Amino acid sequence: MDIITVQENKAQSIKKIELIDFLKGFSIFTIVWMHYLMNVSLPRVIAKLIAFGGTGIHVFLFVSGFGLYLANSKKALPYWQFVKKRFLKIYIPVTLTVLLIFIISIFIPIYPLSLYALMGHILLYKMFDESIIGSYGYQFWFVSTIIQLYLVFPLIIRLERKINIKKLAFIAFAISISWSTTVLLLGKADLRVWNSFFLQFLWEFVLGMFVANQYIYRGFRFENISWGVLSGLTILGLILFFTLATQLGVVGKMLDDLPALVGYLGLAVVIYRVNIKFVNQFFLKIGDLSFQFYLLHFCFMSIAILGCKKFGYDFNIISCVILFCFTYLISLVTQKLINKLYKVLPL
Repeated sequence: MDIITVQENKAQSIKKIELIDFLKGFSIFTIVWMHYLMNVSLPRVIAKLIAFGGTGIHVFLFVSGFGLYLANSKKALPYWQFVKKRFLKIYIPVTLTVLLIFIISIFIPIYPLSLYALMGHILLYKMFDESIIGSYGYQFWFVSTIIQLYLVFPLIIRLERKINIKKLAFIAFAISISWSTTVLLLGKADLRVWNSFFLQFLWEFVLGMFVANQYIYRGFRFENISWGVLSGLTILGLILFFTLATQLGVVGKMLDDLPALVGYLGLAVVIYRVNIKFVNQFFLKIGDLSFQFYLLHFCFMSIAILGCKKFGYDFNIISCVILFCFTYLISLVTQKLINKLYKVLPL
């Protein structure tokens, strides 16, 4: 009986980790395609709907909190050791990718060349300078946010040890609401250094930690949520998100994160649980390369759009499919090279 129980628990853990990888792949897929389709001529209604793809960034932050908490529960690291191991996992691919894009921009004018902007990525001060936060690819704003969260994660864990995880989640939510309100009152809602500061997303990062805690100690599984509850929450989240995002302008966009996360996460879990094998495998493959794919896709998209204009072609759906496949292959190669680099470095 004990052996069977262990095997069942192991199977559940593998399945849960698979879902997390699926969420990474699904999130990056919708984010990338949102960026692609923003440059394709589409009917107005569809053009508005594709903006929902960007909601994947919320799930990526949620998954990051989940994964870090899970890893910390297995082996807690001292602050600087954590920074060395986890922070460099982000910093190295980002720095190498920015250097690659800088070199490409010397020969193909997709981005203005700026040593100040380049050093902003390398020395991390771009996260405080609105003029360069989107340099060498607007998607790099997210890197600033995730690095900030990585740097404060050990401090969040220390706080969790003093109070329970529920109180921590409540405090994080209150901080994020307070930050959003402050940004709105200061008239800074359109500025990335303000609206994407880590306090804005702290609640969903900590929510990921909370769910990981429930997974470890309470046996919570997304797979066990009833279809009625799952579908109800998903529909409610989607309705509230589209209402806030389309009817209340900047204010709505600052306050739509909660329904966006609920609706998007619910939709992703529904797709996963329908369990169409080739669909799940597709997103799992993307999940394996999710971060590298995210870092590279904007650069290649810019090159493709520039090439289409130069040779008189429309950037259309077919262009997007070809571009997606090409970016996947390059991401696969660069990820393998980075993995080899990790083996050499004393991480």
